[in-house]
Amino acid sequence: MRLIIFTILGIALLAFGFYMQFAGSSVTAAQKLRCEETVRNVYADSEEARNLFLSRCGEPGVIAMMEARANGMGAEEAAQSIGSANRGSILSDLISYALIGGGIGAIGAACASAIRGKKRAGA
Repeated sequence: MRLIIFTILGIALLAFGFYMQFAGSSVTAAQKLRCEETVRNVYADSEEARNLFLSRCGEPGVIAMMEARANGMGAEEAAQSIGSANRGSILSDLISYALIGGGIGAIGAACASAIRGKKRAGA
């Protein structure tokens, strides 16, 4: 019974952790589009900078930086906005890594339970 519970729990935790890590983006499509538009306007004369920032418009910190730039925020306000966005991103990553680790642990516990069960049956 433990084997089944640990296996199901492990698979569920792994699936949700990987979903959060790779599919569950905290950036909306509208935010990404606004970021890309701002990058194209601000860095129209620098292809290297434009390409660099366009490739990173899926990151919350870069989006916050471009929104601050587009809204004419001061340096302190922009720094607070970027810092807040990055903290949220780090927390989300931390939670997804914890779920993945918990899933690995649960599957490990299921394997250990199966091995102990075989040893008991063979003894």
